[in-house]
Amino acid sequence: MNMKLINMPNIKTLAILALSISLAINVYAQEEENTPAAKKKYDFVNITEVGSMFGRVKANYYYYPSYSSYYGPTQYDDSYQVRNVANITLQTFNGVYLDPKTAVGITTGVDWFNTSLVVPIQLGARRQIIQKREGGAAIIAGLDAGYGTTWFHEDNPNIKTTGGFTISPTIGYKIPNRSGSAWVLNFGYKHQALTLTDVQNYDENYSSIESRNHNRLVVRLGLEF
Repeated sequence: MNMKLINMPNIKTLAILALSISLAINVYAQEEENTPAAKKKYDFVNITEVGSMFGRVKANYYYYPSYSSYYGPTQYDDSYQVRNVANITLQTFNGVYLDPKTAVGITTGVDWFNTSLVVPIQLGARRQIIQKREGGAAIIAGLDAGYGTTWFHEDNPNIKTTGGFTISPTIGYKIPNRSGSAWVLNFGYKHQALTLTDVQNYDENYSSIESRNHNRLVVRLGLEF
């Protein structure tokens, strides 16, 4: 009997809905930006960042726990090496300011985790927590949470990578520019869950499932518009 991952068609539907909401927010804000009353209440904001994710991982030099319909479950002793990794992350946040200090919206982007390419679809919030004077530099906090998809990830034969829950709290610094934009520098944490299913090509009754929990320290630099 094969062990199969539970199909989650609703995840893709929710992700598409989230992207549609993000685009709608963008269009609405641009249409209303010339109306003073609307601008005060619903300022559109885009924050685009690029950075690196740092962590320590176990190299894949071990046998996975597996299940065979002939022999039952098998368990092997782990044999692996721990090494440092640094991966690239790209992220964009599109939302609206609820008040001069708080913004909510949709966050998406691209994250590389060694052998996995993940596109997260998340709900996001941004908040200025310390600002000495209006319009000046500020300490900011952020939180993104949602689902990391593997739509653009290419698997090896007989291996299926499935996305999972993701969350990323951050704290950073915002430096306004004269043009109205601002530089942002954020430091934080990133958690991404993934599942790998490996079906052996010599025996369809033999398969293995591995759960991966990627935990990274994150540094991002970007611009707010």
